[in-house]
Amino acid sequence: MTTTLRSIIGGMFILCFASVSYAEKLSVVITGNTHGVLYPSSGENRRSDGGAARRNAMIKEIVSAEKNCIVVDTGEGFAGGMFDPISQNQQLDMKRSQLLLQTMKIAGYDAYALGEAELNFGPETLSAWQREFSVPILSCNIALAGVRPYIVKETGPFKVGIIGVSPEGMGMKYKLSETPFVEAVAQSIREARKQGATVIVVLSNLNEEKNAKLLKETEGIDVIAGGMPVPGANYYKKENNTYVVKPFPGESRVIRADMQMDKGRVRAVSFNQLTLDPGQKEDANTKKILPACFSDENCSAKEGWIGKCENGGEPSSQCLYREARAIPATLITDFRQKFYKTELLQKWLKKNIPGITFEELDYATPQAKELVRRMHLTSLPAVIFDRSVASEPFFAANSKHFMPVGEPQQRYLLDPAVSGVYLFLDRARKENTVDLFVSLFEPGTREIIEFLAADKNRKRINLRFIIYEKDGQFSAAGGTPEVEEALRITAIEVLYGDKVWEYLRSRAEDMKSSWWTKTARQTGMDPVKIEEFATSAKAKSMLQSNISPCNELGIARGPVILVDNIRIYALQKGSAGQQLLKSVLKE
Repeated sequence: MTTTLRSIIGGMFILCFASVSYAEKLSVVITGNTHGVLYPSSGENRRSDGGAARRNAMIKEIVSAEKNCIVVDTGEGFAGGMFDPISQNQQLDMKRSQLLLQTMKIAGYDAYALGEAELNFGPETLSAWQREFSVPILSCNIALAGVRPYIVKETGPFKVGIIGVSPEGMGMKYKLSETPFVEAVAQSIREARKQGATVIVVLSNLNEEKNAKLLKETEGIDVIAGGMPVPGANYYKKENNTYVVKPFPGESRVIRADMQMDKGRVRAVSFNQLTLDPGQKEDANTKKILPACFSDENCSAKEGWIGKCENGGEPSSQCLYREARAIPATLITDFRQKFYKTELLQKWLKKNIPGITFEELDYATPQAKELVRRMHLTSLPAVIFDRSVASEPFFAANSKHFMPVGEPQQRYLLDPAVSGVYLFLDRARKENTVDLFVSLFEPGTREIIEFLAADKNRKRINLRFIIYEKDGQFSAAGGTPEVEEALRITAIEVLYGDKVWEYLRSRAEDMKSSWWTKTARQTGMDPVKIEEFATSAKAKSMLQSNISPCNELGIARGPVILVDNIRIYALQKGSAGQQLLKSVLKE
């Protein structure tokens, strides 16, 4: 079983820049926060995703397809330390870290930023490994033998300045010379510009506050990649003219951002996530250097069997399996539910908890209702275990995902963040309401808007924006432009009623375009009136009301629908999501 039942989700980003003529494109592949993860790990999507061999195969596919391509890593890649999910001992952690460097060399990385994890085994060890590692390690604010402040990478017509930034205070901790990060980055930008760099990418290991300071006090940064994503927030955002992108821990996702360039500036960007799922082929050269396993967590789960790693980390390592003993669980769900089935959840749990067996209870039955009352359950599905589960070998490493429930603590509930939620039991039912949560700049939003614009039942829809508010300030994945667009849509709905769907359908082709006034005029609306209302206190108040459920539920990505204020579903891309939405609107 994997170390955690929730996914250890990997971060990899593909940022694509295209000239205004669309004749050339620069692809930058960014990974980070790997922390020694080399093998696929099972996650919330019910699959075993990720792994260095799949990652390298995908990188090679991208490099092969894109003639102008750069591959970089933001750092925090070494094993060991508090963020390593499978840290064992220094010897094995060092071996995993060396293998990580070798896999990056095989993939053809162009740069690797120096994070604190890279010094888990001391500065001298890193310097020694660097002599055998052909990929440049970057840090502009920490002086260490073999580490450079920046490089200028030329590919086709592009020259890209790539700058590394290490965590503030790392110099004092490891007795290394350290330059203030704002000064160091500014100096590196100036030098990179002198060498002809027209695009600046900063690989940052600073925290959120320091990155904000860097953005405020430094000009000329096109992309900052690095840091850890904030739970409930999107993994990217736009701050003025800079895109801030945060890799996920581990390495199971690839995020592709396609950027259009206009006179040397980023005109628009669209982000897409690609998953390193079991369907992704593996790179043969990478597989050759990896042992079969380092620990039991690396042994792929087999339903009803428990895997054990023998001779972990050695060329002779292998996974051995034994039959698991039965682990009973009660699964409470609503048998009348048409749009949610528990089969995928059960399959995933059987893979990750070998030996698990299910007693399914219909929520409508007295027995289930009594369990819900006694266990104080607030959502479905609910997976409940006897107290004996605490004695199972996997429990200690996963205890944070099992919530004691009952009076006194009689059983354990699998955290709803792991099992998922489709029905809220503690929310007031609001009949015949359908709330649609969208992030306006997300690619999947366009097809949903176009579908609804042509559907006669769309009047049932309450369009809600995935925007967050803190201390009176709005924030969205697409930055200020997305917030402003949401305020304009709010104004149009007030001033022109159902015409808002004409506007949305026209804007859906390129929601990020600044030419919204043209769209407004084409649909018979007055841009001046719209702007006046959109910038008013009333519009701000209405937006606050609009996003309140999003903030309450913690919805980070869409499209998502909330039906009758109690049923919630993520809409899949294509016909499956449209069919679900159509069925809901006909209820």
